[in-house]
Amino acid sequence: MQGPSLAFIDTITTSDKDGVARRHLQENLQLWRRSGVRPLWLNTFRNRADVRSVCLVEDFQKFNRLMLEEVRSVEGVRETRTAFSFVGVANVNLLLDLEMLVLPHTETSSCYLQLRVEPGEDTHVSETVTNLNHDSAVSVVWSLISYSGHVGDISLLLLGDAETDMSEFILNHVRTIKGVVDTVADEIVDWTWMAEPDAIITLCEMFAQGDDIDDLVDMDAWDEEFLEDEWK
Repeated sequence: MQGPSLAFIDTITTSDKDGVARRHLQENLQLWRRSGVRPLWLNTFRNRADVRSVCLVEDFQKFNRLMLEEVRSVEGVRETRTAFSFVGVANVNLLLDLEMLVLPHTETSSCYLQLRVEPGEDTHVSETVTNLNHDSAVSVVWSLISYSGHVGDISLLLLGDAETDMSEFILNHVRTIKGVVDTVADEIVDWTWMAEPDAIITLCEMFAQGDDIDDLVDMDAWDEEFLEDEWK
């Protein structure tokens, strides 16, 4: 496979080791400095104590090493599930601002939403969920095709304000789409941010769509300014 892939690692923890496992996973991923795999962020969920890590993968041998040495060897880890995505679309402006939008002091609700899609309806569903940004208070950060996933065929990352009722949004705007068979939502409690600017730029280049391509023309200049202002 050519080009990078986005990896979603769900780490299932034992009930008496949740805090220990999360702390060690966070430390291991933050200290990872080998090329080929770049951890982006780590989330926990409101409805369960498990952890999701999101990584940009360019070398699958290094990714295998990360999984064996830094994830599956952690005390309290009972099981891991991994899904990959290298096809989809994203809102470039939201991706560039994502860290600031999800910092602890911001009033933002966020959610991963997995969609099961009826075969043959994939394109229709993907196009429909991408256009939800134009007529809803909830923003779709990305709509990605999932491979080797254990839950869904399409993965959405959703952002709203603190008062947003994600369940109502999903019921009214997503589950009514022709071709959507089922949905599974994981509401995010917190974010541990690990991504450096170049990793976010790579994400933007991977999943830019339509007018977003124009936003990437001056990306080198944006990168220099971002590094000076935000990463001193």
